[in-house]
Amino acid sequence: MKFLVRWTFRLVLLALVVTIALVLLKDLLAREIIESAITQATGLECRISHVEVRLLSPTLLLSNVRMYHPPALGGERLVHLSETFIEYEPSALSRFEIRLRLVRLHITELTIVEQNSGQSTLELLKQVWADIPQRTKSGWVRFGGLDTLNLNVDRATYFRPGMPGPPQHYDLNLRHQVFRNLHTTEDFQTALERTLTPVIMSLATNRPTGSRVRPPQR
Repeated sequence: MKFLVRWTFRLVLLALVVTIALVLLKDLLAREIIESAITQATGLECRISHVEVRLLSPTLLLSNVRMYHPPALGGERLVHLSETFIEYEPSALSRFEIRLRLVRLHITELTIVEQNSGQSTLELLKQVWADIPQRTKSGWVRFGGLDTLNLNVDRATYFRPGMPGPPQHYDLNLRHQVFRNLHTTEDFQTALERTLTPVIMSLATNRPTGSRVRPPQR
């Protein structure tokens, strides 16, 4: 009897230690998983400084997210998001499905690169954005759709490698660009084109519309 009690106590203690460890490490584990998932969904390198997993609500808060251009475009930083808020559907996880209720993105800076070969960030964004639904089908977790996307963009930088002159910086100040019911490639393409394409095209042609040119940053 004492043997059984002793081993029961040890198992309970072990379970408690494991639970505490998981709680303490949940943000670190979540960061690794999310970085990998974003890279799989976009094909772009992703780095996240901090992830906060909220236990009392199905939400995530990502801080200082950085994604990078592929080597063909120089490998420089593509986008810096100061904050990303995600609310997901918990019941979908049991079906190995990621269904997002709300994603709120605050893009601090978007870097537009245009190579002499004709490759550009604009074309890259169109391809990456359109491929998100298809890429997520190839993994063990399916993409179940995004109910609401709230997009905010502070500024953009445009430059052509090898060309004289410093990069050009633009204040965009896009606020609360809201899109609903994003499920298919066409849905994501429409969201991107309605929000970013006119601005990016104006940057790429050096003709900013509705944007204020800033002096080069040091």
